[in-house]
Amino acid sequence: MSFFDNWLILGLAAALFYGAAAVMSKVVIGDKFLAINPKAAALLMFLGSAIVIAIFFFSAPTKIPTQPVLIGAGLLYGILLTIGNVLVYIALEKHANIAQLAPIYNVNTLIAVVLGIVLLAEIPNQAQAVKIFIGALLIMIGSVLVTG
Repeated sequence: MSFFDNWLILGLAAALFYGAAAVMSKVVIGDKFLAINPKAAALLMFLGSAIVIAIFFFSAPTKIPTQPVLIGAGLLYGILLTIGNVLVYIALEKHANIAQLAPIYNVNTLIAVVLGIVLLAEIPNQAQAVKIFIGALLIMIGSVLVTG
């Protein structure tokens, strides 16, 4: 089994990259560090993303979807993700501490869980539901604690 065959390992690796990216966003935007304005930071993020996407895209032949629904869904995903990133950049420019801000914006986990259940019909069994509820409760408690 390779690294790319295990969804749990991939998820943990993604968490590592997301966490490191959060710290880098503070380094790029924070006035104690590089103090780049959010617009310039967003452009640099876009360019960095474009490099990774180009490598990923050209690493193996890929068929690009031509159906308008597929294109629209992909574009909407990119728009939503980018709006979230830009809002984080603006919060960092307003002197947010990444140690407090990251737990707040990572409440997105709860939103994804709720939308997954409601919109995608990813209804957990009873044992999973209890674990999801406990995890969600801990996330909410953590978010309240870091903002105080």
